[in-house]
Amino acid sequence: PYCLATGMGSKWLRIFDIRGKFTPGALAAHTKGVYGVCFDPFQHDQVATFSEDGLIKIWDVRNLRLSFNLQT
Repeated sequence: PYCLATGMGSKWLRIFDIRGKFTPGALAAHTKGVYGVCFDPFQHDQVATFSEDGLIKIWDVRNLRLSFNLQT
């Protein structure tokens, strides 16, 4: 509940802690632009991204590791 996630047109996912306690995390999440980001309402440490590359990816925001990958 204290994170803000942004998807960038240049394939990046950026995670910010709005309390200012942690340094923002960033990673090249896809091979093309990230057009959507959505937090899991039941597991606040998971975020989904989707991209022009045809993939949906689920990330663990605690360590910015890929948890799941789905081809659309």
